Amino acid sequence: MKAHAEFYFDFVCPLCFLATNPLREVSKEQKAEIERICFQRNH
Repeated sequence: MKAHAEFYFDFVCPLCFLATNPLREVSKEQKAEIERICFQRNH
């Protein structure tokens, strides 16, 4: 059974953008499924 994680992120936030690569690497190593859910925070 594959692990499943939901990643909620603000697509205009630079810190969220920087988190995508490490998250992608971990998902490949662990054979996990990552569901990316975008939202825009009111700035």
